[in-house]
Amino acid sequence: MAAVASVRCRIRSFNNGHRMTEENSLSDGNHGHDVWAIWKPGWHRLDQSIEVGQLARFWFFPLDESRDLECRLRFFNTTSSVETPSEVRLARIVAIRHPELGALSRIDADWLDYTFVGADGTEYLVNADEEPGTLYTALEPIKNWECEVLLRDVSEPLSDIV
Repeated sequence: MAAVASVRCRIRSFNNGHRMTEENSLSDGNHGHDVWAIWKPGWHRLDQSIEVGQLARFWFFPLDESRDLECRLRFFNTTSSVETPSEVRLARIVAIRHPELGALSRIDADWLDYTFVGADGTEYLVNADEEPGTLYTALEPIKNWECEVLLRDVSEPLSDIV
C-alpha cells in the first residue's frame, strides 16, 4: 500500500457569517466556501459515519484557536466528557482523505468493525472494538486513522437542535 501525501488541513473561507438551514443552504449564494475538518476515530461505535456528498447536521468540537492548524473543526465523538463543548453545524461533505489510503468515499462507523471505502470502491475493514485500528487486510499496520474532511456550505452553530 503506497503512502499518499496528506493535504494540509486548512480553511479557505467561512460563509460570510450567514446562518444556513437545510432549506436555504444550497440557494443562498454560499457555494464554494470550503472548510477542512478533522475526523479522528474514538472507535467502539463512538464516531459519526460520513460519506462524500452527504448533507447533514454534524456534531463538532471546535479546535483550540491557538493550535498551529488552519483547520478549526473536529468531528465530535463520545470519547470526551459530555462537558466538553460541542456544536452542531449543517454541512455537505465534499471529500474525505486518509494519509495512507488516499481519497475515501465513505467511513461507516455504525458497527464494531468500521468500513473505510476508497474512492475506487475498495473496502478496508478495520477493527473498532477489541483491537481498535487494526486493518484486517494490511501487511503493514496503519497507526494514524485521522482523516481530513472537506466541507462545503457550513452553517454557523445551530441552536434549534432537538
